[in-house]
Amino acid sequence: MNYQIVRQNLFPPFVLMCDKVNILAIEKPAALYSFMSELHTQLSGGDGMIVLSSEDKILKLSSKAELITQFIPFEMNSKRLLNKLYAYLEKKALNCEALDDIFKLNTAVNEFLCRLTASELIDTEYDSINLSSFFKAVDLRIYDNSDSLEEKLTDYMSNVHELEGDKLFIFLNLLPFINKENRNLFFKTVTDHQYTILLIEANAVEHSNFINQMIIDEDLCII
Repeated sequence: MNYQIVRQNLFPPFVLMCDKVNILAIEKPAALYSFMSELHTQLSGGDGMIVLSSEDKILKLSSKAELITQFIPFEMNSKRLLNKLYAYLEKKALNCEALDDIFKLNTAVNEFLCRLTASELIDTEYDSINLSSFFKAVDLRIYDNSDSLEEKLTDYMSNVHELEGDKLFIFLNLLPFINKENRNLFFKTVTDHQYTILLIEANAVEHSNFINQMIIDEDLCII
């Protein structure tokens, strides 16, 4: 999905393409700090003047965009994403085909608890299994065997897309963590999957066929 982002008095509407790597280079440090602070506030549900839209419809930043600033370590299993995974699996488990398995699991747990507490002087009671609590108890998580940051990010975006649908991924100062030799491969992977990403960088990036870039220079001129 193509999005458009704009911040009045800083930059005009910037069309974010899903078949390009979108880069917003803000070369004035004070402007970069101010913009990122405002972006963080809006992503947390607060007010601000950054507007995200798609097909002339204004979108709520906190619902449609995700800001990623930490790459070492990079957390594949965020609490939000795990909760989405648990909700998805619980819904899947409650379909007709899995009801027998849930009944068997409940029966096995009840028998185990009965044996465990039978000779105890302390009276106990318990409820049926809550699947989300069960997933947490067994530490169900997303498998991560990626060797490089580029692979981790690609896998993460794939997982988010599967569990949450289309989203805008915003990365702050990502490029210094990716070797220049690997950049084009990463860019190609992202564009092939049509993930919409926005890299916010402190310096302009050398042009390539993969890049859609807007530059705000030290004088706040748009290039």
